[in-house]
Amino acid sequence: MDGMVEKFQELGVRQLIPLETERTVVKMSEAAKSKVLLRWSRIAGEAAKQSGSLNLLKPREPMRFKTALKAVPETEPQALFHPDKAAISFPAWFEKIKRIKRCQTLFGQKASDTFSLHLFFGPEGGFTDNEVERFRSWRGGSRTAPADVVHLGPSVLKIDTAAIAVAGALKLLFL
Repeated sequence: MDGMVEKFQELGVRQLIPLETERTVVKMSEAAKSKVLLRWSRIAGEAAKQSGSLNLLKPREPMRFKTALKAVPETEPQALFHPDKAAISFPAWFEKIKRIKRCQTLFGQKASDTFSLHLFFGPEGGFTDNEVERFRSWRGGSRTAPADVVHLGPSVLKIDTAAIAVAGALKLLFL
């Protein structure tokens, strides 16, 4: 996670919330959470100085998957990255996000305005079938933004590789 915090800061990620999923192995005590959040904040600060980033990444306490889903505003796009046969490909999802961003810019949002995407990456072993189904069915009643299950190709990537690759591609999109 330390390396991911550094790379996310360099790539302009605004917030990092570790997920507690059904397959999460490490459960942190409150004391451990405090220590790790301080360490991640320090790492983000050092990476910001080194990269010249103006916005500091905010590491947050771990959150249960179901709680994290409910916390996403219904007007903001979200994606769950999972090697599922029914998932859309990353290139197709990327084009969809580009169209959404283009539409927001056309309808008065300045290019410098924050564009929020909520991205979910699973633990080792991936999300369970229950979690994928919960994500697919979660709409909060009136969800207006897309909620897509996205795959990153034929090979299964570790979370750090997948998350950094996606963040890098999005950084290029939003330059």
